[in-house]
Amino acid sequence: MSSPQLPDPSTSGQHLIYPIFFMLGVGSLFPWNCFINATAYFSTRFCGGSRADDYLAFFSVVFNFTEVVALVCCVKYGWSRVTGPLLTYTFVFLLCSILVLLPDSSIINKDFLFYFTCLSLAVVGICTALMSGGVFGLAGIFPPICTQALMSGQGLAGVIVSLSSIFTTLAVAPDDDDCQGDDDQNPEEETCKEYTTDWAAFSYFIVAVITLLICVACYATLDRLPITAYYREKARRGSGEKGEGLEDPLLDNVMEQSSDDGKVANILKAIRAPAFAVFTSFAVTLALFPTITSRIESESKCESSARFHNDLFVPFSFLIFNTFDFLGRVIPGFFVPSVKSLQRGTVIASLARFVFFPLFLLCNVKGTQLPNPFSNDFFPIFIMLLFALSNGSTSSYSMMLGPQLVPASEQELTGTVMIFFLSSGLMAGSAMSFICLKIGTGEW
Repeated sequence: MSSPQLPDPSTSGQHLIYPIFFMLGVGSLFPWNCFINATAYFSTRFCGGSRADDYLAFFSVVFNFTEVVALVCCVKYGWSRVTGPLLTYTFVFLLCSILVLLPDSSIINKDFLFYFTCLSLAVVGICTALMSGGVFGLAGIFPPICTQALMSGQGLAGVIVSLSSIFTTLAVAPDDDDCQGDDDQNPEEETCKEYTTDWAAFSYFIVAVITLLICVACYATLDRLPITAYYREKARRGSGEKGEGLEDPLLDNVMEQSSDDGKVANILKAIRAPAFAVFTSFAVTLALFPTITSRIESESKCESSARFHNDLFVPFSFLIFNTFDFLGRVIPGFFVPSVKSLQRGTVIASLARFVFFPLFLLCNVKGTQLPNPFSNDFFPIFIMLLFALSNGSTSSYSMMLGPQLVPASEQELTGTVMIFFLSSGLMAGSAMSFICLKIGTGEW
């Protein structure tokens, strides 16, 4: 008896696939980008507290640790959700928006806000794991361009939030407190001031709520498209056909069909090159960004009246990173080498990124005890450009390559495994950021 025909993928909906995956990519990292770009808000609320200097490092560790643990469960138990995490994100940001409006008090104090934010990041980390496992796993059964759409969407999320940060900063009169009291015995007491509602942070969180609700609608649309049914059915049947997008597929290393017990082990063997590359690339990135890069100051800070050299320098560096990270993620959509070239090239590129450790640490880092031959403003901007471009391109090529090295029936699980290595790299980088911070400030 012959098998029923696959659903017809040529029916309506093909033109919606790329923009929907792109939007889901935006939604998956928009929450995290909102937290790390609201540095002015958190610095004000934590000022004078025990975590005033290292809260970003703690934020990174909490977020990435919970994400990695949740991803282990996703791989082991096959968990993957999209709608639930998106709605949970929305609830978290509604709560954060309310807290922005509340003044400091005996209850809403620095410690409460720090631990509440860490708890929020833990929830966001779990939701990111569930959502990333779901959308990257689903993208893995589509042609590789869909994975590239997700990666590009994640990059654009950072660009949107960075632009919002700059515009909202420009809308407020500059604060000269950072340039006063530098010679005082206790400058920290001079620069800490009473908190007033930060409308920039409030706008971040409200925009996040709206964006996430749009993502819920996008996924609901994707789930009902005929072309989605087609690729799900093809993956279920274990078809050996490959989606278009990569030239000259070399399937010599493709694993054989295996039992469930050895499935993940065989996937790991097949994707070891791109998994190593994406892990290493993101470990380097999170070790330096944003913990170290947000402490790099303009050489002309407090000497020039131009806002670029003062309160806009860090937001501008965030914009440089997110813009060129986004461009790096877009490149694989236009130029895709052979699989063999990608396997070798992604590993080499990820290892080459270790050069950014000395490059950034020798810039004009606040409180540095190291020499700073790269103190001129040109250097941190140019180094950031290369840093971001290499992160975006290396990670996107790696994420696109992974599912192409396994049979169609294993591509969805492979997408989740690749996300596990990506998140593990983020976790490793977050832990390394404490070391980089101590080296840069001379504590070690």
